Amino acid sequence: MERPGLALIRRSRVQFAGSIWLFNHLGAEFVPKLNEGSITSMLYKPVGMSLDESLRTDVEVENTLLRDFPEITRVFMRNAL
Repeated sequence: MERPGLALIRRSRVQFAGSIWLFNHLGAEFVPKLNEGSITSMLYKPVGMSLDESLRTDVEVENTLLRDFPEITRVFMRNAL
């Protein structure tokens, strides 16, 4: 006859292993897959470039992207000093 403590430890190990299996398999069904089709790119400019020149460069890049790639619908720019 087994000791009650060993049976409890075995049962808890089986339940823990089962919960790990459930965690790995059930989570994928409740979280939707995101396919946004978005791409992020960054344009690095020289240090010390003036804000006016930086904005002109950004507008030029934006116009080129929108003209040459019709599938692009939005372009966002951010400048920092």
